[in-house]
Amino acid sequence: MRERKAVHLAMLTLLLLWSGCASFKPRSLEEVGFERRALSKTDGGVKVSVVALSEDEASGAMGVHLAHRGIQPVWIKIENL
Repeated sequence: MRERKAVHLAMLTLLLLWSGCASFKPRSLEEVGFERRALSKTDGGVKVSVVALSEDEASGAMGVHLAHRGIQPVWIKIENL
């Protein structure tokens, strides 16, 4: 009886681990294209670029439809010059 429970537990664990391994293949930032619309400002050797992503850009870059959840994704890039 104890061995049967261990087998069931092992199978359940493997099933849960396998179901959490969803495949996600995001498109490159260049392909999505929002980086071209970014506004940038440089101050004191630091450059900050910011752009709000459209619904299509967000789903293309992250694979998630954030707008349906009321989330506005914002891309921020900070560079030390």
